[in-house]
Amino acid sequence: MPKIVITSSSKKKILDIISGWQGKLSWSLLCERVTKELGLDSIVSRHTLLAYEDVKIAFEEKKAWLKEQPFSSSKKDDMQLQDAYSRIEKLEVKVRLLEAEKTALTEQFVRWQYNLYYMSNNMDELNKELPEGVNIEELRIELERKPAPSNIDMSKLNQPLTKLTRADDNKRKRT
Repeated sequence: MPKIVITSSSKKKILDIISGWQGKLSWSLLCERVTKELGLDSIVSRHTLLAYEDVKIAFEEKKAWLKEQPFSSSKKDDMQLQDAYSRIEKLEVKVRLLEAEKTALTEQFVRWQYNLYYMSNNMDELNKELPEGVNIEELRIELERKPAPSNIDMSKLNQPLTKLTRADDNKRKRT
């Protein structure tokens, strides 16, 4: 069984590394830095990092953000100003990452809603209120710990939706 390199705490460190990245960003440079920061014996592969959607999104967003920034070779004399610029850059990257994450979650929700609608499940039953006294955060943590149902392929869960046409929709209705 392969060794699990990336845990939830190490994934947070990886996302922090990406958000604070300065200069040229590539998968090989990121893999080297992650290996060094996490104190691992062997270099983390690009494919290991690509297996985590939020790491992939953070990398793509940071890379796009770095391309948009004008190259500045002159150093600023004021350290406070330089620190403020650095903090602003980190926050901008974090905002872009959260926006991309929100978009991915919205797509997933719409996909579930669409599939449930066409599976003829009762949407009112799905929208039923939780019982009184249920702590949503504790429930979320409990549900995260449970394994996914056997009929769900976790590797396909976050794949983009296929574009449906009216002809596809009509075929579905006929069957």
